[in-house]
Amino acid sequence: IGCDCITYYDRLIPCLKSHPQLLSLRATFAPKAVAGLDFVEALPTTLMALGFVAFEGPEPLKALLQRCPLEHLWFAATARFGPGMVAALQAEGRQLRTLSVPS
Repeated sequence: IGCDCITYYDRLIPCLKSHPQLLSLRATFAPKAVAGLDFVEALPTTLMALGFVAFEGPEPLKALLQRCPLEHLWFAATARFGPGMVAALQAEGRQLRTLSVPS
């Protein structure tokens, strides 16, 4: 395709639907791209590791942590990480073994 990063998280939804047993996903998205509920709802419930993600807010993060047996979560360097995200991780992130947050 000749691109360095994926423009929108939604572009991966067809791929996610065709790999229902996927265990991990790491991709590079455009700096302004954010993952919404539609992306989270398309993720396989088998997902254990997700790398370099930026959420549009705390709700998609909460939904992800409730939906998947995620053990490893790495936020994108460009991700917004405010009090709402911290609250979501405190409420739903007990199963996480590794966590990387933006600096």
